[in-house]
Amino acid sequence: MRPLIVFEEPVISANGRYYSESSWLGYAIDIAESFGGGTIWAPLGDKGVAPNEFSLPNTVKVDGVFLYKSFSDYYKKYIYYRSALVKKLTEAVLESDFVLVRAPSQLASLLNTI
Repeated sequence: MRPLIVFEEPVISANGRYYSESSWLGYAIDIAESFGGGTIWAPLGDKGVAPNEFSLPNTVKVDGVFLYKSFSDYYKKYIYYRSALVKKLTEAVLESDFVLVRAPSQLASLLNTI
């Protein structure tokens, strides 16, 4: 069973490594790995610095469309990225057997329409 874990803490991807302000990314990786692999959906960027570094097992991937750090930041960017977000999130849901959402989540209402 492949989970899609909606993890709404900003994640920075650089040189094959992942960085987050939150240590919760480690729990999401462990949960996905315990199911034999899966996808972690996060606000994803490629610039910045974060104190916690994570490596991913081959069976786990991190995906996302744009970096946001708050509800207001999400809704400001949502207008511009909506179609890409809906397309990519729909693909991620269809590839997964179930979805885990860490609440509160900006994506919860969008996930209800997929």
